[in-house]
Amino acid sequence: FQGFVKIVDQLGGIDVNVEKKIYDPSYPGPNFSYTIFKLDKGLQTLDGKTALKYVRSRHGNAGGDFGRSYRQKKAIFALKEKAMKAGILTSPSQIKALLGIIDDNFWTDMSWKELLSFINFMKDIDKTNVFMAGIKDLSTTAIAKNEWFLYTPPRKLFNGASVLLPCRINTKNPWSDIVLYYNLVTIAPELVQKNNPIVSVYNTTKVPGLASVLEIILNRFSIYLSELGNAEHREKSVIEYKPDTTGRNRDLAYFLSDWLQLPVEEMPKNVRDTDLQTQKSNDDRLTLQEVNSICIDDESTSRVGDETCKQSSKTREENKDNNASEMIHNDKKYNIHPSEINIYLGDDYTEKYRNDILWYRKCVY
Repeated sequence: FQGFVKIVDQLGGIDVNVEKKIYDPSYPGPNFSYTIFKLDKGLQTLDGKTALKYVRSRHGNAGGDFGRSYRQKKAIFALKEKAMKAGILTSPSQIKALLGIIDDNFWTDMSWKELLSFINFMKDIDKTNVFMAGIKDLSTTAIAKNEWFLYTPPRKLFNGASVLLPCRINTKNPWSDIVLYYNLVTIAPELVQKNNPIVSVYNTTKVPGLASVLEIILNRFSIYLSELGNAEHREKSVIEYKPDTTGRNRDLAYFLSDWLQLPVEEMPKNVRDTDLQTQKSNDDRLTLQEVNSICIDDESTSRVGDETCKQSSKTREENKDNNASEMIHNDKKYNIHPSEINIYLGDDYTEKYRNDILWYRKCVY
């Protein structure tokens, strides 16, 4: 720990963007005691001692072991970025000081020559070309809502032990989500570029929230959308791609097709060349909690949201029609800006939508 503190201080601190305020009432203190660690949201410059708390904290709202691992990754990149900006890795005196700290606090079988070669290699790495991936459970304290492929069953089932299992443990392919995610980041990395999303999803039915549920599923695999909204009615779902000189968009569309089991078509020229006028409602985006409250009949399970389903079928249909009317007949028009890949969800998608919600509930609860 002290070696980490000294390296951070030698660099003059590290700059990190704290995505949510941290409050940990049980951070380890001296003599097996506990102390409070808190850190405000926003861009912060952390000295060595604070940076150590930032990467070690895991109680309170700090996100547990998964939140701690996430922050440790951020701290490693922050160390590298600070060293680059300050020109430390090109300063012989600074390198000597850093190597001295490493020599006093770390064990490695790398020679000094190998360490210097590694430092020289690190300075040329562009972090925009690095994608960090992991797997975790969905927790109310989780920092990010992606990569949740695991769940924590009740401890009483495992003699009090805290156990993580794949969400699909009761299926024929319990590790299928994790294998898919690996293939996604290695075969189709363009789809998981958060700062440059290339996929849009549109609901063309009278079922509110259809596109939003798919967005949650895509977010889970680190695919973030360029746009989410409603579009002109379609009976059949389709994935449309904008043709490019390399054919890459077509390949990515077929990757999504194999996964989502939706047909692929080339985007019509009139769509990719101009913005389309269509209805769009902010009500189409749902939170994870709202997904659980959607009324879906499922006799095989009892979930928190099932209380909603005690209303009569007639009342449910009336509510559904009213909601659809409000959404479809919104007078305000919005532009659809065609992405590289547009996914249109038609009437044939509603049964898959139902299954996705039921699966979500079983994974979370």
